[in-house]
Parts: sequence; structure tokens; C-alpha cells
Amino acid sequence: YKSTTVYLDDNGIIYCRAVANDSYDDSDLVALRDRMKLLSEGKKFLVLMEMKEFEILLTKEARSFIGKDPESAQIVKAEAVVIQSTTTRILFNLIMMVNKPNFPFKAFNNEEKAVQWLLSMS
Repeated sequence: YKSTTVYLDDNGIIYCRAVANDSYDDSDLVALRDRMKLLSEGKKFLVLMEMKEFEILLTKEARSFIGKDPESAQIVKAEAVVIQSTTTRILFNLIMMVNKPNFPFKAFNNEEKAVQWLLSMS
């Protein structure tokens, strides 16, 4: 979707890998959520958003959507975000505290730790 590759791995984690810098609004997040829902065949799922080399900027509406979307709360078990920059990771965690999602959410700068955390949530 847009500049993100989305796929389901063998552990049941849906990966969203940024392949270019981009900006997402709330309608983009609805489309991305619906794509993940199709991949999971309507079952609850874990999400790993990877933004190691590229950054995805969320509009104010998108950040608000994350915390208020009742459908996401019903289908997402937990979400981890992998961000290479420590400063960006800290900022992202602060933003998510304000726009807290209705499911466990955590930012990491190590993919292996993010996967371990996600698997502990399933």
C-alpha cells in the first residue's frame, strides 16, 4: 500500500515495511487496516511496522485515528514499530502516549526485540 510493503509471516505477524518516505492520513490508515484484515482472514493479528531506512509521517487526523478506531481495537492484538533513530523512537512513543491505541503498542530500534515482544502478546 502506498510506499509500504505488507505481508503475513509464518509466525502470524503482519509486517508493514516502509520502502520510501511518505505521509499517511486517516483514510490511508483505514485502507492499510483493511488490507491487513484481509491478510489475517478476519482473525486478530500482530503488527510489526518497520521504518528503519524510511520514515512515515502521520497527519494529525491519522494520529487521532489510531487511538479512536474501534475496528482496529477489535482485530489488532498488539503493534510494534521498529525505528532506527533513538530520538525518533522516543518521540514516537511520546506521540502514542497522547494518541494511545486501544491495543498494546511499543516502539523499538531492534527488530528481533520487537518480534519477541509481539510473540509474547499472542
